[in-house]
Amino acid sequence: MKLVFKDVYGLDIYEVNVLAEQGRKKVWGLQTSKGKKVWKRIPSSNDRAGFMIRVMEYLISKGIKVPRVIKTRFNKNYYLSSQGEIYLLTDWVDGIKPNFNDHLKEIVITLAKFHKYTAKIEANPSSVFDWRGIWPATYEKRQKRLSEIKQALRGNNEVSGGLLKSIDYFLKKSKSAANSLENSYYHVWLRRKGAKTGLCHRDFIPQNLSLTGAGELCIFDFDTLTMDIPAMDLRKLINTCCKEKGKWDVEIVKSVVNFYNSVNPLLDREWEVVFIDLMFPHFFYSLLNKYYTESVQVANYNIERIHETILFEKSKKDMWKDFQDIMGERGEY
Repeated sequence: MKLVFKDVYGLDIYEVNVLAEQGRKKVWGLQTSKGKKVWKRIPSSNDRAGFMIRVMEYLISKGIKVPRVIKTRFNKNYYLSSQGEIYLLTDWVDGIKPNFNDHLKEIVITLAKFHKYTAKIEANPSSVFDWRGIWPATYEKRQKRLSEIKQALRGNNEVSGGLLKSIDYFLKKSKSAANSLENSYYHVWLRRKGAKTGLCHRDFIPQNLSLTGAGELCIFDFDTLTMDIPAMDLRKLINTCCKEKGKWDVEIVKSVVNFYNSVNPLLDREWEVVFIDLMFPHFFYSLLNKYYTESVQVANYNIERIHETILFEKSKKDMWKDFQDIMGERGEY
């Protein structure tokens, strides 16, 4: 690594620390002759890496805090190894990890700015995943998978009848969400001229953000950029924020709606699409699918996590009343 850096970046490395590793993705913190840097191996194609870097540079031009990409001595945005692996070098950003309790407003407003500034970005299919219009097929695929898991678990003595009943409950919820989506503004949103579509971050959580001493939120980890409506990011943010509380929290949801609309306002019919996606039991599906994929045996730890997830998903039972109340306060629904 030291020889590569000297040759490619003209930097000496004094210290190396692994910050994160998942699959082919790996992140190092470096102490160099020009200060602290971040070195990242990204599992991506040349087209996707180039697009990601262009988006990062564009956001910086709009005043969004994003780590600056450091070019090689040969004026390249990234280093391509002899094995075809892509490595990205950026500045280190000092800061603390924000949290939903103290920094919800800053997190939501930064997400709204991200969506606002990337709303008109288009890209070639080879540069970014495009999820626009595939929600109905995704819902259907996940319903089918839940049904398969239910059938496979019927003969497992370690599985309680309560879990099987919960699968039935969430299958009904998922079908209801699919029907609601089909009759919602979703398809119009995708077709409407001037509609807010564009880029979704897909992982806009505190672990991928840093609050600087100047009070700015810096966004990291652009590997999962996807073309879609902003409802995807909003559903994930609301779900994650409420899950930390252990239950659906209407005050949190109301705050998210108000903070977001102060920067990048959505129509009430568009917020309805967000709520429909919240109705679909994404957490329950993901956890059960992961459990069943990895092992047929049910460990106590997994049972506890599944039970917690069931309680959280079921805490949304008054979600539609909350939606009516929130939109009613805005006087538009």
